[in-house]
Amino acid sequence: MTHIDENQEAIACIRMNVDAYDAELKAQADSEDIGEDLGKAQQAVQTAATPQAHWKLGSPGKRTTTSDVSLECADYPHFRGFHKSLVQFIQTNFPGERIDGSPLKV
Repeated sequence: MTHIDENQEAIACIRMNVDAYDAELKAQADSEDIGEDLGKAQQAVQTAATPQAHWKLGSPGKRTTTSDVSLECADYPHFRGFHKSLVQFIQTNFPGERIDGSPLKV
């Protein structure tokens, strides 16, 4: 349960930083748009608040399971028994987590 709380706290912190970044960009755009008509100012705020190098969280790849990773990487010796090794590692280092040995989603 504490692990879930830690994740939620991290998510909230990241969200807060992204929101602060967006607010800063909006404030900069607002200060630059003084004297322009309302329509042009709103358009500038929308484009300035979403620049090309904006934040994006997550993985570009599709979700998979640890068993699939083991199968896909079977040709690489260091991935042999990946699922089993990962489950053992989690059970040893995070005894509060309930891991039953079924494939983990990653």
